This record gives sequence, C-alpha cells and structure tokens, in this order.
Amino acid sequence: MFKQLTLTLLLTCGITYAYCQGDQIELGTTVSEILNKVVAPDSPGAAVGIVKDGEIIHESYYGYAQLDFMIPVDENTRFNIASNCKQYTAVCLLQLIQEGKLNLDDDFRDYVPGILENISEKITVGQVISHTSGIRDIYELYALWGKSWWQLFIDNDDAIDRLRSQTGLNFAPGTDFLYSNSNYLIMAEMVENITGKRFSEYSKEFFTQAGMNSTEFQRVYSLPVPNKAPAYGDWGSGWRECPAITSVHGDGSLYTTLNDQLKWEQIVQLNDGSTFPKGLIDQSQKSIDKDYGFGLEFNQVGDYNYVNHNGATCAYNAAFVRFPSENLSVVVMSNGFASTAEYVAWQIIDVLLDLPENEANFPSKPDKIEKLKDNGLVL
Repeated sequence: MFKQLTLTLLLTCGITYAYCQGDQIELGTTVSEILNKVVAPDSPGAAVGIVKDGEIIHESYYGYAQLDFMIPVDENTRFNIASNCKQYTAVCLLQLIQEGKLNLDDDFRDYVPGILENISEKITVGQVISHTSGIRDIYELYALWGKSWWQLFIDNDDAIDRLRSQTGLNFAPGTDFLYSNSNYLIMAEMVENITGKRFSEYSKEFFTQAGMNSTEFQRVYSLPVPNKAPAYGDWGSGWRECPAITSVHGDGSLYTTLNDQLKWEQIVQLNDGSTFPKGLIDQSQKSIDKDYGFGLEFNQVGDYNYVNHNGATCAYNAAFVRFPSENLSVVVMSNGFASTAEYVAWQIIDVLLDLPENEANFPSKPDKIEKLKDNGLVL
C-alpha cells in the first residue's frame, strides 16, 4: 500500500504535495532530484504528474520545450506521446462497440475490406485491438522495403494501401502476441468507415467531451501544433531536432499536454459517470488477451497489479503507469532527455510504493519479438 509517510502527508495536506502550510513536501523534492539527474541545463525537458484518488497531487515541469528560443516546458507545452495514444484509439472504437455498431468477435475485414482477403481464418476486432491478429507492423514493412518511415510523405491511406498488398500473417490469428502498429491504423480506419468522419475529427469530439482541449491527433505533419515541443536527440554532436514528415496517426502522432493527460487519469480513477458512461471506462481498463487490452499492457510487480504503456518516436518518449488498487497514476512525457520516461516513472513509483528490491523498472516490450516470416511477404 501507499507508504505511511506519503499517506500521512496526504491526510495532513489535502490534495497537493507541492506545499503544506508553507513547507515544501518531500515528494516534490524527490521528484525534482530524480528529474534533475536526467534533464541537463539548456536541454530538452519533461513534464511529470501524479494522480491519487482522483486528485492531482503533483505536477512539475523541467527543461526546454523549444531550444531555438529557449522556451521552457510548462503547462501549455504539447508533447507527442507516440504509442501512448493507443488507449484513446481503442476507447474511440470501444464507444462504437458499446453503441452496437460492431462487436469484438466480428471479422475486422467487414469494416475495412481489401486487407488479407486470401486469409481464410477469421481475424477478429478483439484480436486487432490486443495485437494477437498476426498482422505485420507497417513500419517493419517499410524498413524491409528499404525506407525509413519518418522520411516518407505517407499518411493513413498510404499505410492501409501497403497493408492491402500483404498476403500473409506472422502467425495464425489468436495463437500468439506481436505488438504491431498496423492494428491501430486499421482501428482508426474502422472508426472512419463506420462513422463517416475522419478519425481525427471523431477523436477530437471524444477529447472535447473529456475536457482535454489541448489534445489532438496531427492528421498532417505540416499543420501547426500550438505550443508544440519539437523532439531533440543528441547523437554525439549536440542537440538536433528530430525531423519527421509522415502524416500517419492513430497508432501515434497525438499531441497533448500533461494536464490533459492527468485529466484522463482522473476520469479513469473516479469513473463516476459524469464524463463518460461507467461501463465504457470499466471495459476500457480490462484486458482482452491476458496481458494486453484496449491500448494497455497488464503486468504485476510484487503484490501489485498495474496497467501501463510506453510511447517513443524520434526523440519523444512518454510513459504512464496505473495501480488500480491504490488509485495511483504516474505520467511522464519528454521531448528528448538523457533517460526514458519509463525509467523516470518507475523511480517515482519506487518512492511511493514498497516495491520489491530491484523490481522498479521493466522493459516496455515483450521478451520475445518475432521476426517477419517469409511466407506471403509482399514489400
């Protein structure tokens, strides 16, 4: 359970760790110590937030959002959270499922025709959501084609066309797990075909309902993003902006602020039906195939079950970790710093919870990544 010191501070100070009767609380100092080790002076930065029992108990910002003009990261800074957006793509599709417009057991090709037409086995919507479909990863396909995806002027239509050229799977549907971004591009296409709206439009309606007004998928890479933090990487010659000219979204390319992400954590923790139906949130937080659900990974550390996901693209990286039994969430986002958001999140969690020694950090991908099979591969 929550460490006794932390719990005492919560009871004494109410909903914020930042100050208690004028005295800075230990957690804020500890978080700063952790972040100051990975955010160097004059470097890209990070945003860190903690939600407990439906209340934001910590929110802090470090480093720079924009290095050209040395603009600090603050509450308005929008980060690309990469694959952490998959939970939202999944919930958008789940809304349609709960409205009776499709079912988890349906074959996804009923809604996105022309893909893998020669495969006789049923490939269900649930298998697509849970990465058990066997469908090959779109970026792996581009790499095998000899292309770097982030250097290509491609969008969702191009990606779907590339998937339509495939004639084989990595494995029979439902027999294995392989994380594949293609699944979530297909889900975005399903939303479009069912609703008749662009996925970016439909998802924006969802974010508006959630009160996440600074969150939006970037449908076209060249469109301006207010208060955008560019991604910076240091490959041995100083910080350089990481370019990307792709317009693929649904599996990634979601720009958002820390405060908007903390609003979502509050919605998930409180789940009082005031924003979305309780059943929608309940279902969205459940696994489909043991260790993966609606854009979420399910894991255990010590006596704790937790839900998490990590996102990384170019130099952006982001992480969130939820402990449902503790009503506790930690969110970290960065535009490029000397660590990973996942590592930072677990360092903070180790302060808050009595974790077993040496179990504070975990890999963000399955232990075994299957390679693409030759059978039916079309590049």
